[in-house]
Amino acid sequence: MAALALMFMLSTADAATKVIDTDRAALGGITIGSKIDYVRSIYGDPNKVRELNGAVEWYYGDTFQINFVEGRATFVCSSGPNGLNTPDDVGVGMKARRATKVFGRPDEKLKFEKRQMYVYKGAGDWQMMIVINDGWITEIRLVADVD
Repeated sequence: MAALALMFMLSTADAATKVIDTDRAALGGITIGSKIDYVRSIYGDPNKVRELNGAVEWYYGDTFQINFVEGRATFVCSSGPNGLNTPDDVGVGMKARRATKVFGRPDEKLKFEKRQMYVYKGAGDWQMMIVINDGWITEIRLVADVD
């Protein structure tokens, strides 16, 4: 009986929420806090730039967006199967179970319309949000926490 209880505890520990380390939270090599010059050195100049309320939004095509405040990334978003995955190879176009297998149970699950959002807390002042539609990852966002 004790062995069965131990097996249950170990199996539920794997599915438990995990805080995601900063080195595991990047999209295409870009993290919260990446500098504008670093992003430009990897991807070149953006296709589109918008300035809004002290933030600068950079767009690379229709599926990759990075917002900067004071020259550092505060929002990174992949919204298409563009190959810009996390270091653990989680990306848009993959099954949702890939996210839970790699990152564990989300800290929060939000539901809206037919979609869900898995929210994972980061080891720093940021969160990773994974949007799920019909069992597929449709968007991954890294978002700096704002007070």
